[in-house]
Amino acid sequence: MKRMTSQQIRLAAASLIEREGWCQGTPRLRRTDGGYRYCLIGACREVAGYYAATDAYAEAEAEAAYYAAAEAARAASGACANVTVAQAAFYAIDGVGAWNDSPGRTVGEVLAALRGEART
Repeated sequence: MKRMTSQQIRLAAASLIEREGWCQGTPRLRRTDGGYRYCLIGACREVAGYYAATDAYAEAEAEAAYYAAAEAARAASGACANVTVAQAAFYAIDGVGAWNDSPGRTVGEVLAALRGEART
């Protein structure tokens, strides 16, 4: 399987959330029909193949891909906007997860961040 670009992951993650639903507090949340709703990070993981990885190499490849997508979404969302470049790798996941889970956050804001649309 060809590795997806960060932009491809983010756009596919936005489509996944629109189709399957959004959640907060966990990367993915099982629905009563057996499917999942996804937070920003969980959607990036899903489309990058992280949950379907069958070995450590595939998992590492998928992790690198969704990590890059999360960083791009972090930048678009303004989550942890004052971190240095050196800190950004850590905050890409933790910062975006906290941003996704913030009280009052909307699915529209999450979709905009995944699509690279800066919110004001």
